[in-house]
Amino acid sequence: MGGPSTTLCRVRPQSKPAGIADLAPVLAPVSEREERDTGLPAGAELPPAIRRVVERALRRPGVPCG
Repeated sequence: MGGPSTTLCRVRPQSKPAGIADLAPVLAPVSEREERDTGLPAGAELPPAIRRVVERALRRPGVPCG
């Protein structure tokens, strides 16, 4: 399974006070590059607990992106 460090690497470049506009790249299964970088198996899904935290970062409609 993917873990917090993989998620942080995906979220950090997108982090803004208003949230993340598109969760698809953050919640995607572990890529081959991430497998090489982290040792997590390619195709692994993020654990449900991590997914819930990431989903709360979704930008709310009407909130400007910082």
